[in-house]
Amino acid sequence: MAYAVSEGGPPELYVAQYPDLSDRVRVSKGGGGAPHWRRDGRELFFRQGTTQGRFFVALISTTPALTASPPALLFYGPYDGIFDVTADGRQVLGIYRPPMSEQPHLTVLDLPRVSSQ
Repeated sequence: MAYAVSEGGPPELYVAQYPDLSDRVRVSKGGGGAPHWRRDGRELFFRQGTTQGRFFVALISTTPALTASPPALLFYGPYDGIFDVTADGRQVLGIYRPPMSEQPHLTVLDLPRVSSQ
């Protein structure tokens, strides 16, 4: 399970095995929100920031213990907070919000592979 908690600063993302949330592992560094899992649960994608968002991915392992890799920056820019990740984790779909002179539009981004998982 992935969730955000604000403890006196920006919300941070954590993962924990449900239903026992006591052994949580912090995923984000410097804030994070809008978590999206790759279908097999091995990668967690998330956003940091609002207007000039940065999008990250972290590798998640549950054996022998729950762990999260340091987040890897995938891309950044004026993307809407609403996004989705394809089941295989190879593409992100999001709303690109360019300067006021242009209309927002749907963007599909091919992502670099972070691991061979």
